[in-house]
Amino acid sequence: MSRKAATVMTLDAPVSNPARSIADTGSTGMETRQALVPLSFKVTKSFKKRYQQAALNADMKLNELLSAMLDHWESTGQAKQ
Repeated sequence: MSRKAATVMTLDAPVSNPARSIADTGSTGMETRQALVPLSFKVTKSFKKRYQQAALNADMKLNELLSAMLDHWESTGQAKQ
């Protein structure tokens, strides 16, 4: 007899979900929805680990944490206008 491998779906399995291509920018208080676009840059391994751990500790997605950090940086007046 041949056996077929059982397929198990977990929360970590990639799922094609078109709704995930739209993000809430809610950090500014406005509920505008914008399409997500790729952003890519290189960081050190230690930075990546700290960033991922910070997002995990805050129960946030990586892009949500990045957006919150940029919003905070701009609100503290450190961004040059």
